[in-house]
Parts: sequence; C-alpha cells; structure tokens
Amino acid sequence: MDKAEMVVGLAKAMAWPLVVGGAVLVLRKDLGDLLRSLFHRQMDLKAGSFEAKLGAPDPRQQAVQPPVNAPLPQPAVAAAAPTPANVPAPAGPTRLPPSERPAVNVVEQRLFEELASVPEAERVPTLVRALSLARLEAAHATVYSRIFGSQIAGLRRLNGQGRVTLADARAFFQSYAERFPPDYAQNGFERWLGFLLRSGLVLQTPDGVEIAPLGRDFLIYLDTSGLSEDKAG
Repeated sequence: MDKAEMVVGLAKAMAWPLVVGGAVLVLRKDLGDLLRSLFHRQMDLKAGSFEAKLGAPDPRQQAVQPPVNAPLPQPAVAAAAPTPANVPAPAGPTRLPPSERPAVNVVEQRLFEELASVPEAERVPTLVRALSLARLEAAHATVYSRIFGSQIAGLRRLNGQGRVTLADARAFFQSYAERFPPDYAQNGFERWLGFLLRSGLVLQTPDGVEIAPLGRDFLIYLDTSGLSEDKAG
C-alpha cells in the first residue's frame, strides 16, 4: 500500500467520529433533554437472553444500602475492566441502634474494632466460634451455681471411667449421703442424678450412665476458670 492509499484509509476511518462529534455539538441541547427524560423513565431492555431495566434507582433500595467508603466513579472514554485498583471497596458492617445498656455499647464497639483486623472471609466463622464459647460458658456458670460438690466429684470419676452402671452410681451417691445427711434429707438418688441428666452433663444408657460432651466441657470450664470444686453437697 502506497502513501496515498494510507491517507485515504485514514480519512475514511476518521470520517464517522467527525460526523458524530459534529452532530453532538449541533444537537447537544436536544440530546441533553432526551437523556434526562430517559433517566427518569423506566425502560425494559432485551437483547437475546439478556434482560435489564433502565431507569432511576429505587430510593427505597438506596435507603437500606450501607455506606460504601469508595470514591465516586470518574467518567471515562471507555469502560475499563474491573481490576483490584478500581473495584469499589466492600460495604462496611451494618450496626444496630445503640442499646439502652451502656456497657453493651462499650463491648460492641470493642468487638467491631477487633473484628476489623480479621480477614473478611473469616469474620462469620470467627463470630460463630466466639458465640459458641460464650453460650457454653454462660450455661456452665448457671450449672456451677446449682451443682453439688458430690456431683462434680461424680463427673470427675465418670470422666475417667467413661461409663458406670446405675448400681455403681447409686453406691457413689450413697457414700456422700451418709457423710452429709442434712444435705440429702430431701434429695434422693433420683433427684441427684436427675440434675446431671437435665443439665446435659451425663447421658443415660440401657445399662447405666456415661459422661456427655457437655459434661467433659464443664470440667474443662472448671479447670480453666479456677473455680472451687469444694462445694456443699
């Protein structure tokens, strides 16, 4: 191809942009009115299997969207493919209204600050783990406030043996009942064992009782918290 052919080719390639640019300058007012009209009008766009709705964002949806700490998009000649540099930052966590209990707000703020250092993909598992531990410790604290010292001793022995017969459990109970008659005057073996069963610390089997996972965890709770096992009963 000689230089003349190259000039003709370039002229043809530049013709359409020049025409379009001139039309925009001449008709810029009419185009502006048209674009504003389209912005406020709901339109359905279909092209093959693609469907979309064009129009102004629903204010109800905007109202419930959490704030995003990202810069406003800048106009560009051509849309750039998403890259780590121009992908908007993820929305921050939505917070509940302040609690009427000031201490709750203090702890909540501290948790939000600690959670910010956890990778986003690990935040929900981390919260579930923390909630599981908190619920277990709350349940253990309730049990500890009601359990007898003999029942803790029974759990310790059961943890070492894994399972005992009802006759062995009754004999263990009887040794404490004889040592502390006032404490067991109104509490027989059935009530003594019943508390451990209802609390989920032990499980009843066809031939006896065995320690439950919750019972083993209760003993771990006692070990880590340093609570006394020398209780009445």
